[in-house]
Amino acid sequence: MAETQPHIDMWRTAYEEYGSDLLAFLQHRVKSRHDAEDLLQETFVRVIRNGSKLRDPKRCRSYLFSTAHNLMVNFVTRKRESTMSRDEDVEFFTATLMLDDTSESPEEQTTRRELETRLKEIVGEMTPAHRQAFEMAVLQGKPYKEIAEQTGWSLSQVKINVYRARKTASEALRDWQPEDRG
Repeated sequence: MAETQPHIDMWRTAYEEYGSDLLAFLQHRVKSRHDAEDLLQETFVRVIRNGSKLRDPKRCRSYLFSTAHNLMVNFVTRKRESTMSRDEDVEFFTATLMLDDTSESPEEQTTRRELETRLKEIVGEMTPAHRQAFEMAVLQGKPYKEIAEQTGWSLSQVKINVYRARKTASEALRDWQPEDRG
């Protein structure tokens, strides 16, 4: 038990130091204080459980923000899936990728650029059909019907290709962490 106390103390200090910044970051993105507070709590639960993954305590802030960002994306995705139509889904995902990063810290901007670079690598590794579907539906925001007309695919084939491409990207990004700059 004595071994875990410094670990818990480190996260308690991190909460005191970064908690309000993380809450503001989350609330700005999910628009609900209640949801932001839940995500903040889940962020700390996750980092405490996975604390051994933090190799450099100096990177604590970055680790917290990356974890919070990933949880927020998962939260918004689940919420979106339960409330939005397919076209709104495409618009949301495109907007998420193209967010104005001027309100982000330089570290957050660097993390976003690393994520965008990783996403480009993932898209580049997709089959040609999945890559084309992802680029047209997700990155360009084209309606499925237009994609079908331009590619000659049936509407159901468009949906299948977009679904599989998104699944590939999601699975490849599931455990993604920004590069260690510490």
